[in-house]
Amino acid sequence: MHTQSAISLTSMRQKHGHTFTVINRTLAALVGGYLATASCAALLALILPMSTADSTLLAMMLSFALWASLAIYAFAAKSGTRVWILLATLIAISLVGVGAAQ
Repeated sequence: MHTQSAISLTSMRQKHGHTFTVINRTLAALVGGYLATASCAALLALILPMSTADSTLLAMMLSFALWASLAIYAFAAKSGTRVWILLATLIAISLVGVGAAQ
C-alpha cells in the first residue's frame, strides 16, 4: 500500500511539472510574444525611412509574422528560461530604441 502511494505521488509530480511547462510556454507565446511584438513594431514604425502612415502599416504587417515566429519558438526552444530571456531582451532593446528614436 505504501509503495503504491509513492508511485502515484511521483506520477502526480511529473504530470503537474508538464502542466507547468505547458502553461509557462503558452504564457510566453501569448503574453510575452505580444509585448515583444508590440515593442518591436513601435520601434520599426519610428525608424523606417518612409512616411509615418507607410512605416506604421509595414510595421503592423510584419508584427504578425514576428508574433507567429515567437510563438513557434516558445514551444521549440529547449527550455522556457531561454524563451523568457529572448523575449525580455527583445522588449528591452526595442524600448531603448523607441526612447532613443523619439
